[in-house]
Amino acid sequence: AEAVKKQRLARGLPVDDPNHYGDWIADIERPAAQYRGRYQLRLADARDLLDHLGAGRPKAESHAADVVRLKVITPEQARRAREGG
Repeated sequence: AEAVKKQRLARGLPVDDPNHYGDWIADIERPAAQYRGRYQLRLADARDLLDHLGAGRPKAESHAADVVRLKVITPEQARRAREGG
């Protein structure tokens, strides 16, 4: 996301305008061309989910516990993991 943000800024595209969040996400996810416009259509749903996630939590509480760290592996490592090796 940070790399795409830098690219967007270099091209003069906005990164803080909610009307362009769908384009930013599509630039990150790189879906097939016919699906690029669908991200912006779901912005309200995404915000509702985030609001729901935060419901019942004190405002000062961090969401850091909700973060999952993923390890990037090579295709060869993935193949070995699938094969049990």
